[in-house]
Amino acid sequence: MKAKLLLFALFSFLFSFAQEYYPDRLIIKVKDEFREQCSNDNINLTPIHSILNGVQGAQIKKIYPNHVPKRGKTGEITQEVDLSLIYQFTFFDTKDPADLAEFLSNFKFFEYAEVRYINTPLYTPDDPDIASQWHLATVKAFEAWDTEQGDASVVIGITDTGYDLDHPDLQNAIAYNTADPIDGIDNDGNGKIDDYHGWDTGDDDNDPSVDGNNHGIMVAGVAGAVTDNTNQIAGSGFNCKLLPIKIMDGSGQLSGDYEAIIYAADQGCDIINASWGGAGAATSYGQDVITYASIDKRALVVCAAGNSNDEGVFYP
Repeated sequence: MKAKLLLFALFSFLFSFAQEYYPDRLIIKVKDEFREQCSNDNINLTPIHSILNGVQGAQIKKIYPNHVPKRGKTGEITQEVDLSLIYQFTFFDTKDPADLAEFLSNFKFFEYAEVRYINTPLYTPDDPDIASQWHLATVKAFEAWDTEQGDASVVIGITDTGYDLDHPDLQNAIAYNTADPIDGIDNDGNGKIDDYHGWDTGDDDNDPSVDGNNHGIMVAGVAGAVTDNTNQIAGSGFNCKLLPIKIMDGSGQLSGDYEAIIYAADQGCDIINASWGGAGAATSYGQDVITYASIDKRALVVCAAGNSNDEGVFYP
C-alpha cells in the first residue's frame, strides 16, 4: 500500500502557521526535463539566478548529491521518487521564505518549492531507567516474545537527537557498518566518510552521539536496548539491531530530520523510527522522503502521533 498511510497525502503547498518554519531556507525540487541545468551547487535557471543575485548570502546545494535515479530502456525513471534534483536553498535576509516559495512555485521548472518546517522531538519519559516499562505489557510484548524475539539481521534506524555509543545497554545493539571502518576514507562509497556507527545528519559528520538532549537515548532504549542481559531495561526489538542517526544540529534544531530517513533507507534499515514531527506541516518534500523509504526501499517508517491529546493531523 502506498506510503500515504505513513504520511498524509497533501501535495498542494500548505503554509500553515500551526508550526514554525526555518526563516533562512527553502526546499526546491527541479523537474527532470531541466536536469542539464543542474549541478550540485547551482541551478542554471533564470528565477534562481535572480534570487541568488538579489538575496543576501543566498546559496543552493543538492541535499542528495550521490543519488542517481534508476531508468528504464527508454530513459524513463523507474523508481517512485527521484531524490537527485532536490535542493536546499539557504539565505540571510529579511525575506519571508513562504513568499519566495510562492514566487518559485509559479515557474514551470520546479515540481515544488516550499518552506522547511521545524520539527521537534516527542515524549521523553521522566524515569531515567524507564523502570516500570508499562508499555511492554500494553503492547503484549511478553506474549510476542514467546513467538518471535527478533533477529540481528533486522535493523531499526533511530532518527533522533543522538545516541550513547558507550551505553552498557545500547553499545551491543548497534548495527555497525563494517564496510566503512574509521580510517578517514569513504570505503563504501556512500558519500559519508567513516559512518561506522551511524551518522549525524544534523551536523553532517560521523558522530551520532547525543550532545545535550537525551530524547534519542530514551527512544533507542525503548526500541532496542539489549534484552535478556540482566542490565537496565528490555528493548521491544529484543535481538534486533539499531542504526544511530542524529538529526539535531549544534543549535539544537532537528535540521537533519528527513535526510536521516533517507540515510537509514539507503543503509538498508528494515524499520525507521521517527519520534518527532509537527502539526499542520504537510510538504511535498516530506511525502517524497516517506514514499522513497517505503516504496523504493521497502522500509517500514514508524512515525509519532504527537503529544497534544487531540485528533489533529501530525507529520510525518
